[in-house]
Amino acid sequence: MTIKALIHVEEKRRDLLYCFYMKYLFERHGIDVTLSNRLVLKRYLKNLNFDIIVIPVCTLLGTLEEQEILNKKSHIYVYPTEGALHDPRDLFHKYTGYRNETSLRYQRAKLARINFLWGNLALRGLQKSDYFPEDQLEVVGAQRIQFIKKYHDIDRKELPVGFLSRFALFNTYKNRTNFEELDVMRNIHGYAFDETRNAEDYVWAEWASARITFEFLDKCKERNIKVKYRPHPREETSNYGYLKDKYGDIFDLSDMDLPYELWLEKVSSVVSFNSTAFYESMLADFPTITLTPLIGERLGDHLKLPVHFVPISDYVYSPKDWNDVFRAIEQIKKGDLSDFSHNNEKCKALIHDLYNSNDKIPAIEKAVLTIMVDFKEFKKQSSFGSELKFLIKKHTMYYYSIVRDSLPFLKSFLLRSSIDASGVNYILLVGKGFRKYKKVIEDNFEKYKNIN
Repeated sequence: MTIKALIHVEEKRRDLLYCFYMKYLFERHGIDVTLSNRLVLKRYLKNLNFDIIVIPVCTLLGTLEEQEILNKKSHIYVYPTEGALHDPRDLFHKYTGYRNETSLRYQRAKLARINFLWGNLALRGLQKSDYFPEDQLEVVGAQRIQFIKKYHDIDRKELPVGFLSRFALFNTYKNRTNFEELDVMRNIHGYAFDETRNAEDYVWAEWASARITFEFLDKCKERNIKVKYRPHPREETSNYGYLKDKYGDIFDLSDMDLPYELWLEKVSSVVSFNSTAFYESMLADFPTITLTPLIGERLGDHLKLPVHFVPISDYVYSPKDWNDVFRAIEQIKKGDLSDFSHNNEKCKALIHDLYNSNDKIPAIEKAVLTIMVDFKEFKKQSSFGSELKFLIKKHTMYYYSIVRDSLPFLKSFLLRSSIDASGVNYILLVGKGFRKYKKVIEDNFEKYKNIN
């Protein structure tokens, strides 16, 4: 009997690549894997049975009642697409559902067999909640950073500036009107607001970021500086025709579907507002500029919401004014990165606490093999019993042997397209980026295959 697994893909997230990589690792061990997205997930869960389900947030599985039924026939594992969170309340809601009533959150907390955590900060936060059994929390690291590499040797002179958008509230992919979006926003509690805050604070911050974005694009057009623009995952990209018409050739949306790791190769620097994307930029030693200081002191208080609180911004280049912004951009293009060093020890410690970035065992391999050990049916049927004993004993070289032995398999696998039961060719999910996946994944294997 073949073991069947479902891995849910959040198509536009920065960690998209890991879903494909996880699929490859599972299939290396004879597990039949289906990839899903939000368009087909409910159809799959209704009509197909899965032994293993890897999902970024439990609420995607339906109502509490639907999830409880599903839990009786499937092993559910939560591996969030955003785990770099500092606020314990925010963490708790990420693993149990933002918009649920408190009582439902507590019930959902117990449904996953294992909640995979990015780092020890998340572990400490969820342990304090007292709603997760100790054996239900497992620190494996951030899948988002596994394919990040250093970009020291890039010739940045002719590359455009990279810009990460913050128009998600006003340009939502859900095609809701602003009235609908505001109506939904005012009823969200807990993760973005505290007792002294409400939806207006969030809207103020988003509007301020939008205003600064337009000013930035205006000034880039005046200076003929090209901008490679990357919309937020929650945005409706078809609406960008207005900006393309307004800014012409300096506004470039090409490559916006590339995984973030590959998109970085296309730009000279990253410009945005306080964002968890800055963590990956730091790990890649990539020059990064935050425009948040330009919002001004009057609106600064609105940015203290937990959802906008990103401590890494303390270590990102913070310009004093617009002249400083463009001086920094030109400095980067000339190859002078002296003002953009990421060697601060406090910064490194912060990133490791969030991402488990110093662990020698790659996060995705660790998550896959943790699932395999947990899944008793796999242990009964698997021909890898001896290796699994090593894994249970924390024999870390087993992880590397999996990587090493998988390389020939993946080379052949990546030459084939993958069409699942719905007839959806998942190569289309990543657009132009798929052809480069082969090289990126093989490069990742090269890091570990020669370890003895």
